[in-house]
Amino acid sequence: MIKPGKLLVTFKPGEITGCYNPGEEEIKAIAAALGSVTDRVFDMYMEFSKMADKGILVREEQVYGRRNAIISFYYPLELPVSKVRQVIINQLLREYLSSPNYPHPGIYVVQNKRKDLSLIYNHQGKALCRA
Repeated sequence: MIKPGKLLVTFKPGEITGCYNPGEEEIKAIAAALGSVTDRVFDMYMEFSKMADKGILVREEQVYGRRNAIISFYYPLELPVSKVRQVIINQLLREYLSSPNYPHPGIYVVQNKRKDLSLIYNHQGKALCRA
């Protein structure tokens, strides 16, 4: 069993995009741009669950009451956080690029020389921001 390392995100009942640990601004920005209620390209919880099933993330469930649970996703302890973070970003943005919602007005994906992906978006009519 993979041991959990640094916390990435927690989903409590009713949360759509999740509550992110400080330092996760880029993944949080992707969630806000592509996983929100108004501009939903994919379900962030389902995407993180798929990654946990593949061993990219570690999932922990805390059940309370009869039917409530808090689900948290962690980076694996034995892998560098920065590398796993980029794998997550690449997977989320590849999912967006292959979705029928691509291209979405104001949301763009760029690729660097290392083939890593980044999100660039126009947030509510403001200047382009790099996530």
